[in-house]
Amino acid sequence: MVRSVFMLFVVAVNFVTIDCTTRIGYIYNATYVSNDTVTVITYRNTCSECICYAFFSNVSSSYVGLNCYKSNKTCVLFANYSTPSTMNTNLNSTFIFIKKPPTQNTTAVPSGPIAVTVAGYGNGEAGNNATGLFSPMAISIMANGELYVLERNGNRVQHFFPGSLIGHTVAGDGTSGTGPTQFDQALDIYVDPLNRSVYVADFINNRIQLWVANATVGKTIIGDPTLWNPYYVSGVQLDAQGQIYVSDYYNSQVSRWSRNGTYQIVVAGTGTYGSDNQTLSYPMQTDLDANGTYLYIADCNNHRIQKWKLPKNGSTPLTAGITVAGGNGAGLAANQLDSPYGVYVSKKTGAIYVADTNNHRIQRWAVGASYGTTLAGINGSGGVDMDQLNLPAGVALDPNETYIYVADQANHRVQRFIL
Repeated sequence: MVRSVFMLFVVAVNFVTIDCTTRIGYIYNATYVSNDTVTVITYRNTCSECICYAFFSNVSSSYVGLNCYKSNKTCVLFANYSTPSTMNTNLNSTFIFIKKPPTQNTTAVPSGPIAVTVAGYGNGEAGNNATGLFSPMAISIMANGELYVLERNGNRVQHFFPGSLIGHTVAGDGTSGTGPTQFDQALDIYVDPLNRSVYVADFINNRIQLWVANATVGKTIIGDPTLWNPYYVSGVQLDAQGQIYVSDYYNSQVSRWSRNGTYQIVVAGTGTYGSDNQTLSYPMQTDLDANGTYLYIADCNNHRIQKWKLPKNGSTPLTAGITVAGGNGAGLAANQLDSPYGVYVSKKTGAIYVADTNNHRIQRWAVGASYGTTLAGINGSGGVDMDQLNLPAGVALDPNETYIYVADQANHRVQRFIL
């Protein structure tokens, strides 16, 4: 990272430790340039994505600074209400900007972890160009950091290289319809890490679409009404053998299919919605544990995550699941969820990460825990600030489990938080 110092006739400069209280926005690729000759700002690369260290000058009323949050690799800039500032886009960094008076307490902490936007405009606006997103629902992270994003209302899947905010369309043509290049309110994707084939749960069209790498059209592999009568497809997942698990939303069940689209068996649910341990109610996205032994299901209308042991080929499936998160009614409490859309299971620890959609937060439930911990977002408070989420729909960890990625649906962006 570039390292530079602005120092013009500095007098009585003091170091201070500052934390933020009120954010007023953020920009990318920027450096702060002071127009005050008594201010010193030193740029340091103690964080890989931001500039650190804050300074206070006791000459006149100037008050500026940058403070590093090492936990999530972001910085905060401070200035008093009367001191203007100038931004120059010449440094590859991300800043969160706040302002507060010189006399304000400088020990307050943010109300939620601060994120970095890795896809979308980041300001809450939707877009359908290469840098915009329109209702991202599901995400997939490759081992090299490449990101795939499914847009529900954008009717496409976008691919982003690490560090780039420019997306490339790899599935869908951006229009709603029933054709081989189209989706209609798709809700989930699975990306094969070996060949980059994209599987799309095409909700309204009641089908699973397969887009092989570099394809210009998709192929329906599941959804022949003569073989299967789905009632809106809301989730898709593959195991190590290439078997496909499909969430059937209104039939409230999850079924297993062979890689070539041959129906095998229902692995969870009864085909009728309910709230006991044998039934589901509007299942959404799913995930597998590291060994592929258990399927974890976002049981949306029951406000819980259900774990079902998967049957081996030829064996009878279990008739009941186990609640491993939520299940205490819709609510904000630590032991509750409210309409979760997404679930991810740590392949290292087995911890469960939940996109707690209507609570605008990401919850982590340790193995065997009776309550969750909020890792991202503010409980019950949807918003566009960098510590907020708005109806998050998908959650995933990178393979090293360093970062949490969130499909921030109503903010039309993907946010990344350090784990």
